[in-house]
Amino acid sequence: MSDEERIINFELLEETLELSRADVIKLAGLLGLTALGVGRVGSALAATDASEALAKKFGWAIAANVPFFEQQMTRHMRKAVKGTGYSIVRQSEDGSAVKAQQIMSSFITNDFAFMARADAAPPKPFEPLAAQAAKNGQFWINHAVQAVGTAGQNVVFDHAAAGKGIGAAAVRWAKRNGITKPVVGMLANIPDPEGKKRTDYAIKALKAAIPAAKLAGQVYSVDQPQTGATATANLLQAHPDINIIFTFNTVSGKGSVQAADEAGKTNRNEFFIGMADAEEETLNLVKSEKSICQANWGAYFEFSAVLMVRDSLKFAKGQKVLPTRRVGGRAFTNAKEVTQYQKVTANPFAPAAAAVYKDKSIVAYSPIKLRTGQSVNSIFKA
Repeated sequence: MSDEERIINFELLEETLELSRADVIKLAGLLGLTALGVGRVGSALAATDASEALAKKFGWAIAANVPFFEQQMTRHMRKAVKGTGYSIVRQSEDGSAVKAQQIMSSFITNDFAFMARADAAPPKPFEPLAAQAAKNGQFWINHAVQAVGTAGQNVVFDHAAAGKGIGAAAVRWAKRNGITKPVVGMLANIPDPEGKKRTDYAIKALKAAIPAAKLAGQVYSVDQPQTGATATANLLQAHPDINIIFTFNTVSGKGSVQAADEAGKTNRNEFFIGMADAEEETLNLVKSEKSICQANWGAYFEFSAVLMVRDSLKFAKGQKVLPTRRVGGRAFTNAKEVTQYQKVTANPFAPAAAAVYKDKSIVAYSPIKLRTGQSVNSIFKA
């Protein structure tokens, strides 16, 4: 038998014989064939053999030690692995790109079966690390601001959709309160072309609806509430006529609300803060309908956390895992919307939550693999 005759293709067998990826691997072994997979580097059989020797650990690198990650992601990941023999090992990068690379490298060298990162660090330095993980049969998930082309799967937040959502909320607020010339300050992820869409698309939506709106200034603020507070205080001091602030996330957003309150911007009919992401503290401010925090973009990260684990377990079984997942969401602006969101995200494992996994405005997969830095909007239009 020639080498060409000894090679089979996973997808062909899956489609023609209706076999699972695991069944194809078993069949290939019985027949002495080599199976060529599409989601791993090198021989799928070799990767499967390698995965059996890997530690049953899921390395989880978070951007910073803030409540957001524990509340919305880590605790649900722990529940998702319960009873599987796998465990979650969480480490914080503390806003350091260098530390992020060190953590991911340690996950690889310690033979963790799965690993994921959630940060805004530039993606290029992670390419060789993700490639090495794939070569080892490890599953690397890049749950980050920008895509890493060599990752086993890129889970990409739709920053443009978030920006449009909070921008539309600001438009409704301005029109409701007769504000014809909104003046905007932004706490943005300025160095990141994807993350910056959260605020760029917000001001774009506002200007499209109210052409007289103007951007007074923007400041880089991402990973600490205190940074958000300082940035907001500086913006308001330089531009006291600001009446709308858009923030990159709730981490900086919490500080922004505090600083605006301290500056006397307490009238919610005259001052608006909207932010991407959603966590309990800021959602409750929106829910109160008394705070100047009047819009949170909820991306249903609880469900994304569960899906990371489920896809990893599928990978370990030799099943097909699509390389790209878009994280969508919705803007919440009142008590009713927040209550509904809090109810469904409180338990992403409950029967009532099942519909969220099928809602393509929130969860959407693609067979198209993203290149490093490539926008998810090249696949899913903003």
